[in-house]
Amino acid sequence: MQYNRAPIWARLYCLVHYWNPCAGEISPMTTSIILRAFGSSLPQHRAVRALIMEEYQRAFPQCALRMVLASRRVREAEGLADMNTVCQELKSLGTERVVVQHLLLLAGQMRAEAEGETLAVPLQHAAPLLADAADIQWLAAQIHLQCREGCPNLVVVHGNTTNPQYNHTHLQLQEILVRSNAAIRFASLEGEPGPGPMHAIRPAAQAAGCAHIIPVFLFPGGHVQEDLLGSQADSWASQLGVPCTASPTLLEQEAVRARFIARTRQALAAEADVSGS
Repeated sequence: MQYNRAPIWARLYCLVHYWNPCAGEISPMTTSIILRAFGSSLPQHRAVRALIMEEYQRAFPQCALRMVLASRRVREAEGLADMNTVCQELKSLGTERVVVQHLLLLAGQMRAEAEGETLAVPLQHAAPLLADAADIQWLAAQIHLQCREGCPNLVVVHGNTTNPQYNHTHLQLQEILVRSNAAIRFASLEGEPGPGPMHAIRPAAQAAGCAHIIPVFLFPGGHVQEDLLGSQADSWASQLGVPCTASPTLLEQEAVRARFIARTRQALAAEADVSGS
């Protein structure tokens, strides 16, 4: 597969800003980490969850580690505990400190709801993947490296129609990408900018005989596997009417998983500093 040579700024940005996590002192036995994601029962989603848990266990062997899914339907289907039950269990084990790492692209509706919960133990919420302008630049550089040469490249995010205030982060990402690479178009399943750019690139995709989809989703769940890449007539790949390739989702990429681990390590270190002061 041939990919575009990314702009020099993108390659340099990835090199310089590949986060070097600083280790903080973590109190053994009393510190826990909860990874929180929305959830899907698709095997691809479950495989990525297992990979993340394995890497977190290696990174934080001194911490109790749990994963909680926000989707009640998925929890019930897989027999998984909810957030309240997990917190009660950790408290019974002697946990005094809990850092919640939301496996989210940005601090949107799901995190806002989580921060309003009152649970058995106090929670500290670590930053999502995109917390500031530098993070958006970092992700833009990563996306540039995935662009495919010789066909239209369609970057897709979820978007939010109900709470449009949460769209500003990916709109900033859109501005950076489209301004710096004429081969990129940016679309969303809902909210702004919507699916219009996907329809707009169809003539170019059919002229090239291919299209490349870059899903800015954390997991390979239903939106990616079915809405974007599915074989049904209303999937985006089917609507484009040409063979489509796709980049891996974010958490299938080692650099993104490493960045989340760095986020968690930073939150643990910050909490340790506060406790020791």
